[in-house]
Amino acid sequence: MTPIKHLPLKKGKVIMKAKSKRAYGIRYDDVFLMACLLLKLKSPRAYRHIQKEGLLPLPSVNTIRTMLSSSECKFGFNDLALKTMKTALQGAPFSSTWGQLIFDEIKIKKDLTFDKRTLEHHGIVDFGKNLKTKISKGLADHVLVFMFRPYKCKWVQPFACFASKGAASGSILFELITKAIVILHNHGAIVKGVVSDGAQPNKSAYRMYNHFFAKKYLKKYLFKE
Repeated sequence: MTPIKHLPLKKGKVIMKAKSKRAYGIRYDDVFLMACLLLKLKSPRAYRHIQKEGLLPLPSVNTIRTMLSSSECKFGFNDLALKTMKTALQGAPFSSTWGQLIFDEIKIKKDLTFDKRTLEHHGIVDFGKNLKTKISKGLADHVLVFMFRPYKCKWVQPFACFASKGAASGSILFELITKAIVILHNHGAIVKGVVSDGAQPNKSAYRMYNHFFAKKYLKKYLFKE
């Protein structure tokens, strides 16, 4: 019976170096490395077990750690995700670019760390650049995530995340949602609806939109003398 570790892998090629007879002479493609990274994040114990038993030729923990440290992780709108989304939607029928903007917020543990590579502190409030609304500074304990889901496609793409102290206020959400809709439009994604839970700040942001359109448009066109 062929050992499991010698069976061909369906996702991601694992290529042994031609002249190397060592287990360390392995090159992994991007898809397989990403799958390994997700497995490590979901269950470190399962990752160590699979690696120890030789069920799959997984990269070492140090390799995964090097991948994480070499990637640029920051809060705000992710340019790479937006460019990837624009490429995926290029040439698609106009109706296929329609979708919904989804956002949600989760509570996280406060933690302040210092990155020796970038000489920056991580764990503080960060809403990216050019936010006009006043924000509360300090250690972040919430993360707000934005993603786009096309109606006629099977993929979902997160494209922005923000660190806040407490739940983001309605005025901050109002500004971020507006920015997100405009940025998505500039990258070929048309927002036809916004989806969130029923948290009070979300309701406040939606009420601000009602007030904004009533003031800017209804009075201008419906009540114009």
